[in-house]
Amino acid sequence: MSDHPDLENSVVAYLVGAAEPDEAELMRVHLAGCEDCRRLVARLQQVVDALPLAVAELEPSKDLKSRIMAAATASSQTHAGLGPAGDHSFDIRIPRWQCWR
Repeated sequence: MSDHPDLENSVVAYLVGAAEPDEAELMRVHLAGCEDCRRLVARLQQVVDALPLAVAELEPSKDLKSRIMAAATASSQTHAGLGPAGDHSFDIRIPRWQCWR
């Protein structure tokens, strides 16, 4: 398969759910027929499964929910009256350091 090296390079994105839907489907189809990549996925899956255990769990600040809700409300009011649902995209950015005060 000519795209095999590219697919091998996409395995991690696939495992962590970062692959685009069409790339993920291509990877699923490829894995069905490629034993080498299935073994690679099995090895890397162990690492991916351990990632959440590698970081300290932090307690969010007490006002985090109210800040998120205020940002969402402000953003939805700013975007009120737009066209179809696809036009209502907005971005809530809370700096990481503010989330854990």
